[in-house]
Parts: sequence; C-alpha cells; structure tokens
Amino acid sequence: MSERVDFAIAGAGPAGLAAAITAAGRGHSVTVVEKGPIAGPEPRGESMPQRPVVDRLLGPGFLEGIMTFMSLTREFHSPMDRKSSVVRIKEPYYFFEWRDLIDALVDKAESLGVKFIYNAEVTGVSIEDGSGQADGLIYMKDGAEGVLRAGVVFGCGGRSCPVATHYGIDTEAIACPTVKFRGKNAPLAECGKNDLQFYTVPPDSFKSVQGFPPAFAYIFPVGKDRIEAGLMLRLSQVEKLDNVRMPSGDDIMKVWEEAKNSLPGFSAFFKGTETEYQQLTSIQNRMLITENIMGSGGAVLAGDSTGLVDANGSAGLCYALAQAEAWANMLSKKMSAPDAGDLWSGDNIREYYKQQSGWDFYRYIRKSFGTISIFERLLFKTFGSVKKINRAWPFIVFLLRRAS
Repeated sequence: MSERVDFAIAGAGPAGLAAAITAAGRGHSVTVVEKGPIAGPEPRGESMPQRPVVDRLLGPGFLEGIMTFMSLTREFHSPMDRKSSVVRIKEPYYFFEWRDLIDALVDKAESLGVKFIYNAEVTGVSIEDGSGQADGLIYMKDGAEGVLRAGVVFGCGGRSCPVATHYGIDTEAIACPTVKFRGKNAPLAECGKNDLQFYTVPPDSFKSVQGFPPAFAYIFPVGKDRIEAGLMLRLSQVEKLDNVRMPSGDDIMKVWEEAKNSLPGFSAFFKGTETEYQQLTSIQNRMLITENIMGSGGAVLAGDSTGLVDANGSAGLCYALAQAEAWANMLSKKMSAPDAGDLWSGDNIREYYKQQSGWDFYRYIRKSFGTISIFERLLFKTFGSVKKINRAWPFIVFLLRRAS
C-alpha cells in the first residue's frame, strides 16, 4: 500500500495540524498519519495567549469563543505555602478545553482537503536512494505496512516522535516528566481560588521518595467544580544539585499521591475531588533542538518534537503552532517556486535555518531557555532549601514580576 503526496505529517497534534492547514491552504496535497483513533485523544485543559497564528489558522476571535475563563494574573506559592504572591502578566491567557481546539483544527484541515490515516503507527522514514533524503513515512495499520511518499516529511509526534527516533534523537532527553490530572467535584469555593496557582517544591521535599528533583505543582479551574492540575519536574539544574536523582515513573506517581494528600495549600483542592483523568507524561522544555532538519534533508521536526516550548512550562501550544506554520509556509513557497531546484540543497537548508533564527517567537523561546536556567539555578541551587527560599521570597517575586 503506497501513495504519494506533497506533505506527509507524523502526528495529529497542534503542530501537525498547523503544518497540514498551512500546506493545504497553499494548494499542496497533505496526509497526516496519527497513531490514535482521533487527533489529540487525551482529555485536558489548556491555556495560551492570543497570537496572530491562531487567527490565521482558525479565524479572528476563535480563542475568545472557546475560552472557559481569561486571566491576567498568576499566584505563586512559596515552599510549604508559607507565603503567596499574585503576579500580573503582560497579556491575558485564555483557558479552554483541548478538545475544542483540536476539533476545530481538524475541521479546518479537512475542509482544505487534508487526509487523515488514524490508528496507524509510524515505524520509520523512507529514504530516497542516492540522495539519502527522506521521501516518506513507513507505517503499520491493521497489521499491514504502508508507505506514504512525500516531498516533505514533518515529524510532529511530540515526546515520542517516531521521525526523531528514526534519526537517533532521544526526545526523552529534552523532556521534563509531568503528571497531568483532571478532576470533578473539587472544593473550589472552599479554597477561594479561581486563577492559575503555582506551588514551589524545592529539591528533596517529599517523604515518599528521597532525592526527588525540584518541581512546581500547578492547578487551575476548568469549569464549575472541575480542575486541571499537575506536577512539573524542573530539570535544567538537576546535574548541579546535590543528593538529587532522576526518579522512576513509579516514584513520580508516589510523589504525586503525596502532593495530593499533604502538600500544603495544594492538597486542599483534592478533598473530595473525583479523578477523571490522570497520566504521567512530559513537557518538552528541558532543552531546545535547534537543528531540526533531519539527516540529508526531506524531514523536519516541529513543535514539541524539538522542545519548542516556553521554558517556564506554559504556552507551548502557540509556539508549536507558529513553528509548524512557519516551516510549512517556507517550504510550500520554495516547493512552488519556478526555480526551486533541489528543495534540500545545502544553500536552501542554510537559508531555512537563517529564516528560522530570525522569527520573533523562535528568538523568544531561545532566550527563555537561558532565562529560566538562571532563575532555577538561583531558586533551587543558590537558595535551595525551604527556609532560604521563604526568606528570599520578596526578591524571587520581584524577579517573577520582571519576567511576566
């Protein structure tokens, strides 16, 4: 089973769908291969600021139309919830259901003629004889192997991207393990909080697992008596911290249960809360892959597969959308140019990277990795302990306000 298209995309998440919409909107044939039964199958809440890329992909006012609430503040809690400070951010964040965004992106893609192959596991990348360039995706569906040939292959499979794996890239190395949770019948009124909450957890804070890395616990409402919550491990400084080790998945879930039961302030949200969804996943924000053209060309990584997430752990969606759109737009233009020549010549590849380095959102992301590394070294290495972080809390909040 084999066919040929202009763009073959592995992964029907935000990056893959943005690339598909952009390329199809410029008149190219596009097929997306997705391992799940639907695009973006996991239930969760999300947030992002308004960005022009969302208007370009889904029309003006889309985010306002699906939001459950909008926020201009975040509340940060010091270790053991001894102090808390509300920090005003520069632009509003819109909170919404992931499903509403994904379904809208799929509808737009299908309206432009994008085809989807669901329940199909990408097992490798097809390589063109002679050039060594990627020329398609190899996948398994219903026990049969298929090959989807293409002029451009996009790897948008996030933390387990099969295109990255094919080229020997360990996407787990750029990941910070994260527990994601959804619950109903939460005591939001009793807690008196209706905004995004961050709880600071210094190294080795949990009794159930010794040597646990630093983390932030977070929580926000996603509707009446319903919450989204999680625990994000912060690993930019983990090699520099004494007596800290990388935990197993089982250890992370042990700590998560301890956080729900006894982390001061945070645990109050879970009294009587019923679990709707709980999973250990990751946020790809430990480091950024800057060389995202694979091998001799033909394949490009975009979105979470490259670590293109705001290093503080939020707003990954808008940057994944923007990067995928920008690459699809750039390659679509080159493919359609009368003098396109070899799409993956050395000169063209150098030009692609030059353009990427000039994109405002890309420069911001690169800067954010440096900024958060300095902040976390100060927070978890220089201060480090519960006592010292609480003592320095006014200075820490000053830095948070400067950066927000």
